[in-house]
Amino acid sequence: MFLKGVNDSVENLVDLMTRLTRIGVNPYYLYQCMPVSRVRHHFQVPLKRGVDIVAEAKSHLDGYAKRFKFIMGHDIGKIEICGRKDDLLVMSQIHYRPEYPEEASRILMGRLTENAGWLEDLDLVQ
Repeated sequence: MFLKGVNDSVENLVDLMTRLTRIGVNPYYLYQCMPVSRVRHHFQVPLKRGVDIVAEAKSHLDGYAKRFKFIMGHDIGKIEICGRKDDLLVMSQIHYRPEYPEEASRILMGRLTENAGWLEDLDLVQ
């Protein structure tokens, strides 16, 4: 889980992923904190800041430590947060609900704001 004030720095993320691989754990997912009412802004790292932290951390990691995916466990399925270009966030739906097979492997793009922390906070680009 990616949490504000806990592991939301490049140094902390590099240390975490390095230590996990050192003890034989292959880091797989780094979850964006869900928008829980009343504590959302206390724990959630804004996506714009989070995607930059993850990209910078991965540039300092090697091998298995950099293979983790930054994701949102959303109602529509798991969404990988791939990166950004300026204020455009690029995401890929990596898992989907069985009743919506057409959503498999779709690419999503949304406009970021400074405080956007979840899919619904983004203005999705068609």
